[in-house]
Amino acid sequence: MHTAKAFLRDLSQLPKYRRQLKQAGSLWADQFQMVEYAPPYRGTWGQMRQRRMLCALPQSELKGWVVYLHGGAWTFGKPDDFIAVASTILPTGYGLIMPTYRRLPRYHCGDMLADFRLALVECTRLGWISSRHTKTIVGGMSSGGHLAAIAGLSPQIWEDAGWSIPQKVLCCGAPLDTDMMPNYPGMQLLNRGNTEINPKRILASANHIPQFMLLHPTEDGMAPANQAQSFFDTLKEKSPNSCVHWLKGSGHLEAGRWMFQDNEIRRQIQQFVQSTDTRP
Repeated sequence: MHTAKAFLRDLSQLPKYRRQLKQAGSLWADQFQMVEYAPPYRGTWGQMRQRRMLCALPQSELKGWVVYLHGGAWTFGKPDDFIAVASTILPTGYGLIMPTYRRLPRYHCGDMLADFRLALVECTRLGWISSRHTKTIVGGMSSGGHLAAIAGLSPQIWEDAGWSIPQKVLCCGAPLDTDMMPNYPGMQLLNRGNTEINPKRILASANHIPQFMLLHPTEDGMAPANQAQSFFDTLKEKSPNSCVHWLKGSGHLEAGRWMFQDNEIRRQIQQFVQSTDTRP
């Protein structure tokens, strides 16, 4: 499908997708607590926005943490929109932390990652992280998956915050080789800081490479499949246990429907979260 046509198709599906997410998330909302991890910041139109995160614990013994970053083209969205992630993560015995972050167009990727580190620091201060050996997984959808990939390949962020380095990274419909992304206006704004924004470039020189699981639609109109393939071509040489699941004939939002559909993708994610990484 032509990129522009696929983009418009994915865009037209967003309202229904958001309604489904909200409906599914309402079943889990009372299990979350909200914490402000840093002072409010000034948003696009001068309004003050909170820097906060949502946290939920499993009913069983805590095995570790999944830190999940919301999507929204680095511009929109908030953790509350993705509470339905809990339906997949909490049954595995992992806790779930979902921080928000400063956004485009006023802020850039470096600001977003700085906020991510502040959220981790606050988790440590609150005593949520009982040991540096706690198992950690970072993930996200779309732009959140892009930030998760960078964070997963940046051990210093975690070590400085008193966390263990993440063992696994989950990227759903994520921009992973930004050099091959369409020339969206936001891509230029994202790059205003001194932070490398291309996960593939970071991967090429990374010393620590967690096990990745990529979920990517083959007909993605927002984060085209060829750029995910480019990232995976480098990844498979450096991390043989990492994997990609191609969602055949599907558009961008298919990479996130596991949040409200009990399907095979959800089970694959749960298996990935619970499995032991047996890398050589």
